[in-house]
Amino acid sequence: MIKSRIFTLIEGVARTADASYHNGHISHSRQRAFARALTRFQMGEKNGGGRVRIDPFVFNYPDPKAFSYNFGEVFLQEEYFFISDQDSPVIVDCGANIGLATLYFKKVYPESQIIAIEANPATFETLVKNVSDNGLAEVETINIAVTGGDETEV
Repeated sequence: MIKSRIFTLIEGVARTADASYHNGHISHSRQRAFARALTRFQMGEKNGGGRVRIDPFVFNYPDPKAFSYNFGEVFLQEEYFFISDQDSPVIVDCGANIGLATLYFKKVYPESQIIAIEANPATFETLVKNVSDNGLAEVETINIAVTGGDETEV
């Protein structure tokens, strides 16, 4: 078990160090710091929700495994990166979950206006807490489901 966790640590840091750094918005040194912090988090991973500081953010999370996976996707692989011709784009984060992408967008575009939409009431509470605990301005959180049809009830 401990050997497996050590290999996870080594692989995580190596993967980040070797990753193609495709946009320049989060510096390579910051990505490495995120990877080290995430790996330390994974080494101490426990069941149930909690709170972790990975500078410059504080993250509240309901599920450590989901947090680890999603953090890597959002902050290390920068899956949500886009180029805007404005310094303050309006971003709609549909299915905002606990707000990882919302925090990422604020890191990349600090002057952006974000509408973060999350349907699940328990997840929405964590989203609101993450926005509040990180002092994010110009973020509106909405607890509603979004569909592609005319439905008004689920």
